[in-house]
Amino acid sequence: MRLVIGELFVAFFLFIIIFIISLVPTKLVVSLDSNSQTMFKKLGEVQSYEDYFQASNNLLNRIDVLFKNPNLESRDELEVLLFDDKGKIVAIQKFNGFNLGDTTQARINFNSIPDSKNRYYRVLIRPTSIIDGKLSFGTRDGKIEVMEYYNSGVSVRYAWERLLFVTTRIVRYQIVVILLPVLLTVILLW
Repeated sequence: MRLVIGELFVAFFLFIIIFIISLVPTKLVVSLDSNSQTMFKKLGEVQSYEDYFQASNNLLNRIDVLFKNPNLESRDELEVLLFDDKGKIVAIQKFNGFNLGDTTQARINFNSIPDSKNRYYRVLIRPTSIIDGKLSFGTRDGKIEVMEYYNSGVSVRYAWERLLFVTTRIVRYQIVVILLPVLLTVILLW
């Protein structure tokens, strides 16, 4: 009887751990869905470059823009601006060759936008000082390659749904993990 109670206690403990882990806020990442290859445009060849993207979820709180600094030689300076659909500046971040790696995602953080879903945002890359003209930014299908990050927030409902999903997967695909200790207990106690 003690072994069965012990097994139930371990199972209950695992469920509690899964529930608590599900309460930890996570980030959802969305990038361009395209089969095309990333192309790079030199920063010195454009006065400024802008593009639009539509947010796919609420709580947009970060974007990453792809840059290339060959052999870490460029010292060009630029700024990346993010505007909302009303033309208001959401974020502005300045970069130079010292900040960017050979091929790197430039991170632009800002406060979460609670109602960002289905709204359009404009990304503007503007060179402020072209020193050597080696710095370039990534495009895919003619659009600036932007990765969007969304904060999922803390939700007891999400944690509960996640617990049910994980438990269902364990029972469905790894039933041996549950049944083997029970069978061993029954065989040893008989």
